[in-house]
Amino acid sequence: MSDEKSARESWQSQGAEAQPPSMDEVRKAAGKFYRRIWWRNAVEYAAAVFVVVSFSYNIAVGMGHVLERIGSAVAIIGVLFVVWQLHHRGSPSRPETAGSMPLMDFVREQLVRQRDTLTSAAWWYLAPLVPGMLLILVGATLRKMADGTGTIMIGFAGFGFCAILFFGAWLIHRWGARRLQRHIDDIDALVRGNAS
Repeated sequence: MSDEKSARESWQSQGAEAQPPSMDEVRKAAGKFYRRIWWRNAVEYAAAVFVVVSFSYNIAVGMGHVLERIGSAVAIIGVLFVVWQLHHRGSPSRPETAGSMPLMDFVREQLVRQRDTLTSAAWWYLAPLVPGMLLILVGATLRKMADGTGTIMIGFAGFGFCAILFFGAWLIHRWGARRLQRHIDDIDALVRGNAS
């Protein structure tokens, strides 16, 4: 018998004997999950305030090329849209708000909500930021070319750098969604095991 087969059989036999977590453990895990999402959102909101203040300053002072200022205004609108979407899609619910809903169902519902938030992040989190960033990059490139401190290649490098950042953010969101899906699958397996 191969090591892989014996390991699989050992795991399956343990799974059959494994006890579901106690309600106290589920409550603690739900509270920890709530705090983690709350802090993630708080960091996102703080970053949004920083972006709005700094881009508003650029517009008010008239810094940079006109396209940079227009891009800053478009970026502010994009950031405000992202914050609204994050609040609408990704605000966590306290475990105490479960009411009469079974706690395991409540936890699963919260995991599904956060998974869906991360899965769709390319459209509500990243895409709204693209127009403003493109305008800012084009304006900065034109400004640097006009004053002789830059070339079109520097502009392309800026575009490439932003594309890598956006792609990395997309990958991180997809990875987070897959992690949450594994927790959802674990809950589903536990519920099926208890039902049989």
